[in-house]
Amino acid sequence: MYRDNIINMGPKFSNGDIVMYNSTEKQKFLSYIKENNQTCYNQPLGKLRICSTPVWSDRHRDWMYYYEYGFGYTSEGMTVQSKLVKVTN
Repeated sequence: MYRDNIINMGPKFSNGDIVMYNSTEKQKFLSYIKENNQTCYNQPLGKLRICSTPVWSDRHRDWMYYYEYGFGYTSEGMTVQSKLVKVTN
C-alpha cells in the first residue's frame, strides 16, 4: 500500500532540476570527512543537477536520482529523493 501511494504520487524532481542534499545529509558528509581526515574537495556538498529520469527503488522505498556536480558537472553520484531539497535560486 505505501509503495503504491509513493509511486502514484510520482517523483518530486525531474531531469535537469538543480537540487542539493538537505542539511542532515550535508552534516553526515562533513562528519565523515572530518573523522577520516579527508578533504572537502569535490564532494557533493553544493548544487547537484539531476541528469536522468528518476527510477523507483524497492530496496529504499523511494525514488532514486542520478546527479552531476562539481566544476563543469564532471562528477556524478546517485541518491534517494528523501535526502534532497530543490534549489530555488
